[in-house]
Amino acid sequence: MLVRRVARPMLSSIFIAAGVDGLRRPAASAGVAKPLVNNLLDSVPESASRYLPRDPQTYVRIHAATQLAAGLALASGRFPRLSAWTLAGTLVPATLADQAFWREPDPDLKLQQKTHFWKNISLLGGLIIAGIDTEGRPGLSWRARRAASDAVAVVTSAIPGADHPSHSLQTKAAELGEAVREKAPLIAEYARERGTELAETAQRRGSQLTEIASQRGSELAELLSERGSELASAADKGRHHIEALAADPPPKLRRFARAFGR
Repeated sequence: MLVRRVARPMLSSIFIAAGVDGLRRPAASAGVAKPLVNNLLDSVPESASRYLPRDPQTYVRIHAATQLAAGLALASGRFPRLSAWTLAGTLVPATLADQAFWREPDPDLKLQQKTHFWKNISLLGGLIIAGIDTEGRPGLSWRARRAASDAVAVVTSAIPGADHPSHSLQTKAAELGEAVREKAPLIAEYARERGTELAETAQRRGSQLTEIASQRGSELAELLSERGSELASAADKGRHHIEALAADPPPKLRRFARAFGR
């Protein structure tokens, strides 16, 4: 979208400029960063702090390089959400170290730092918006909830009288939907691998079944031609017997018929 292509470089421009300036002149910000570096070294265990650099300029260079890399990535649209969150993470310590107006006794400097403090807060808000921007696509949480609700709807529609599914049923249906989504690629891969084999097997079995049907069909036709007269005679005898019973039913059958209103 055109708006994003314009807004992202605008948002990242200040971080790119600050990153270049910090790499070129780390000593200018080393004095401001020194109290924050000392607090960091004091807060970590001694076993770990001895591996950390002591020079504040080293931290200024790391901070500047991070801002420059993330700013360029955000401006070019590569990993925009990750870049935005990275810049937001670098903005917090820079604001606390550079714009702590509540510790400044000079009124003019305090006002200036307060202005920059709220400017950084505004930048942080813009970075948060850029960090959660999905460019019109549904987020992962929405897609997960939608898939779970679809699975619940499918399961409950197949159960009679389940107009108000219980929480346990919804949970099981969501688990079922997740399992189906996880196994679907494996099933598709298995079908692709075994599809040709199954088709060949069906073709072989089909010809065998056709041959068996043709053989059994001729045998069945021959049997019917041989036993047809016997079956017709048996059917004729049964018909005559039923007609005789209907013409002169026995006493028990007549009483049974009268009991049912005949």
